[in-house]
Amino acid sequence: MQFALLFALGFVLALHARAADSTSTPWGLHVVSIRLQCEHKMDVDEFLPIITQKLGEPLDKAKVGESLKNLYATGRFTELRAEGEPATGGVNLVFVARCQYFVGMVRVEGALGTLEPRVLVDASRLRLGQPLAEDDLAQAQKHLSELLAASAYHEAQINHQVQPNPTTEEADVVFTVRAGPAARLSDVQFQGQPVFPPARLVRVAGWRNGTHLSSARLDRGLLKIHQFFVAHDRPQAMASVSQRIYDPKSNTEKLLVQIQAGPLIQVHVDGAHIRPSKLKDLLPIFRDGVVDDPALARSETVLETYFQQKGYLTASAKGERKGGSGSEKLDITFHIMRGQRAEFFGYGVRDNHRIPTAELMAAISARAQGLFPPPPTYSRELVEQKKTALLALYKSKGFLDTQVTPVIDDHYGQEARHWFVNFEIMEGPQTTVRNLTLPGSYPGTEKELWPSLLCRPGQPYSPERAQADWDTLQDYLANRGYSQPNISLDAAPVPSEHPAASQDGTAGPSKAMALFSSVSVVS
Repeated sequence: MQFALLFALGFVLALHARAADSTSTPWGLHVVSIRLQCEHKMDVDEFLPIITQKLGEPLDKAKVGESLKNLYATGRFTELRAEGEPATGGVNLVFVARCQYFVGMVRVEGALGTLEPRVLVDASRLRLGQPLAEDDLAQAQKHLSELLAASAYHEAQINHQVQPNPTTEEADVVFTVRAGPAARLSDVQFQGQPVFPPARLVRVAGWRNGTHLSSARLDRGLLKIHQFFVAHDRPQAMASVSQRIYDPKSNTEKLLVQIQAGPLIQVHVDGAHIRPSKLKDLLPIFRDGVVDDPALARSETVLETYFQQKGYLTASAKGERKGGSGSEKLDITFHIMRGQRAEFFGYGVRDNHRIPTAELMAAISARAQGLFPPPPTYSRELVEQKKTALLALYKSKGFLDTQVTPVIDDHYGQEARHWFVNFEIMEGPQTTVRNLTLPGSYPGTEKELWPSLLCRPGQPYSPERAQADWDTLQDYLANRGYSQPNISLDAAPVPSEHPAASQDGTAGPSKAMALFSSVSVVS
């Protein structure tokens, strides 16, 4: 196979700018100076390359408008206008700006009740370096109020203070919190299909009247209720809080909990013996609370693997379900056919030429630990996992058409019921990179990026390696202030030449051309 690889770099500019009133601006006079007026300590020289209106030229409305657009596109300003001041020999051009501040440190201080400052800082959703706006601060304060209310602090007071630093263009945000007294639990009511008496469920959850019901205690109680239902053969049970009713007069709250117990699910095993507790640990049915056909198939695979790793290498499991959707009771029976015990001796590879056997075996074998490593184990699922690992290794080295076939030798060493698995490999041709370019990149970008790219000429090509380069470009641009880089990737084959045959008879490596081209980047 032969490919060409294509990435993209470029710019999309969002424009919002406000030009000065044309009736008061001395258009046509020569510009004798250009200034930038804002609260930050910015040097206009930093922006001269993008200011279209130049010194010594007549003041031009179109050039001033283009300059405003270019300045706004930097993301450094929230408001911009241009003013012309009469001066000896012409006009002074002044860009009057309100600068964009970016989030610096976020702190939470005050009486926080049982909450940690770090938890409240995370809840504000203000991230270091993001543009800071009044709407963001209002939303952050709302998030803090919701978190405090979820921990029973319904009367919390929150204020914020912004501490700008014109030198760094960052603004620290300080929230002052007075959590106030926590509400106490006055009652718990269960709705829906609780099945069990409310008093018993309250005891299971550990929610006693008069306690402070923090969000952590509430979540623990819901988890305990779910585990209680699972232990009583109802893995599909769901418990959630439908409402917390706050009474400001008494500073108490009533908890309304919605319960759906789900059907009673009883699981039986026919043809083998497994302890009920072990069965609940093994089966995804009890862990996930799902009993549809895919869940049943996963449970069959789990049981087959369980018995195969105990030496019943031909074991199979088939699930049978009685009771449809909406039934109060569901019976599931797994029919097990264990077969005869056999001894498993391990795994091997053969017919590999381009990758050493030791490297392939390292990809499918766990590293031995201790003086007496555990014996190899077999299951059909494990064989598929090892096959996938071998294919991934070959693909990472550019062998995109490799085929791996597991072959079972059930008379290993000429002994009956002695098993060994060989992975037979058809490697196919290796695809490498013919050419790599980065059109649309800035001067110096390609030189800086080149050492970190995987898809360089002569190197193996694979979609995964190309994706890794895509991630590298995303990170490179993001670290340089482009918050929404948009990079495209394309691969196209190169016309094949006459591939040389290798000494082992396999086809010689094909070549691939790799290209990077430009689409868009938003700063």
